[in-house]
Amino acid sequence: MAKNISFIDYGLTFEGKSGTHHLKGKRKLENMAVIPPAKLNIFEPWAGTWQVESPGPYGRGVWEPEQRGKIVISTKNNTFDDLNGNVNGNQLKGKIIRRNIIFPFAIKISQDGLSFEGTSVGHANKTEWLRGKRKK
Repeated sequence: MAKNISFIDYGLTFEGKSGTHHLKGKRKLENMAVIPPAKLNIFEPWAGTWQVESPGPYGRGVWEPEQRGKIVISTKNNTFDDLNGNVNGNQLKGKIIRRNIIFPFAIKISQDGLSFEGTSVGHANKTEWLRGKRKK
């Protein structure tokens, strides 16, 4: 079994040893773009800019929430007046407020912090899905 292997250049090359043998390799890329890993604030993973999709109009669009500890708020959105919620582990539960109407939501952030999924209660108390992808 190989030991002491180091991955270099975002995992494109590696070097190491296996017993007395020196190992060195390079990944062959064909028509692939190398994208460096996103820099995430692991203490405030909900902060940033998100592109959000939903079948209804109440949550979709661009979200720009700020996170302070377990509280998430946003008033910089193009589809609603306000968003606020509470973080519990990898989940965010709260409400979207649009024209003084409250739409509850519950979403879960992905392990890499680059997307989320969940549900909201839309017009006529209909449950709708929410999906977001981090823009920055």
